[in-house]
Amino acid sequence: MSRSDAGFFPLLLVMKEFLRSNRMTIEEFDLFLNHFLHQFPYVPDEIPNWITKSCWQSLDLLEELPVFKGLKQHMQFNQALYQEYFTLAPVLLEPSPWDDETELTLAQRALLWLFTRPKDMSKVFSDLVMYELGSEMITTFEHHPLTISEKAPSLIITDSEDQLDAVYDVQRVATAQGKVVKVLCMLNDSMQGEAEHMIQQGIKYGYWILLSQCQHIKYWSGLLLDLMLEVSEIVANPRESLPKKVHPSFKLILVSSLSAKMTLLMS
Repeated sequence: MSRSDAGFFPLLLVMKEFLRSNRMTIEEFDLFLNHFLHQFPYVPDEIPNWITKSCWQSLDLLEELPVFKGLKQHMQFNQALYQEYFTLAPVLLEPSPWDDETELTLAQRALLWLFTRPKDMSKVFSDLVMYELGSEMITTFEHHPLTISEKAPSLIITDSEDQLDAVYDVQRVATAQGKVVKVLCMLNDSMQGEAEHMIQQGIKYGYWILLSQCQHIKYWSGLLLDLMLEVSEIVANPRESLPKKVHPSFKLILVSSLSAKMTLLMS
């Protein structure tokens, strides 16, 4: 997904409206943000000749969404239909062959293109923005951008009732400072293992790790809390005195509602 300010902000506005109007789930939003972070081991399979191996394997992730269950098998049985559909220029208002099984939303069709034909995504995202922002469904709100200086502490906890704005702010600031930011939506307690791994990678390589939707975590694991406490011990130190094992560019940003933020601080 392109993260330039010109294209990314309108796309986030559209996704925010989709989430607000229940036309996109938080799981679908997570795939939009993080599809490029996943790597898939090669598994021999009968792959249609119109799709790349990497895209075919990535469809396993898309099939984790209930609406796309059985997609790959349907593609194998209807190869001519899918080849014709994905060879033509993308038009989100046109139903896909999968729509014969389950009627897809615009966001779900965009996800289908994202995983199947990623090279066409700039056109798909542009159309998605045009279709939605051309309607009267988008409402604008006053937004106070989150600012993060290069000398900011390694651990940042912020409350935001509109967390898409916080994600965009971090992406914008990281891009301006030439940093790599990785986002994980904390959908439930089971996400904490992946969060631990991402934080460890951030400490080693200097990534900015953003954990959003932290209000969904009911019980923070001892391992993750210990890791956060280890990071918090760095906060009081000047950047030049960081331990050698912590990359100087590393930041951990937690975004949650105000009540959940207090729960985390009390933990």
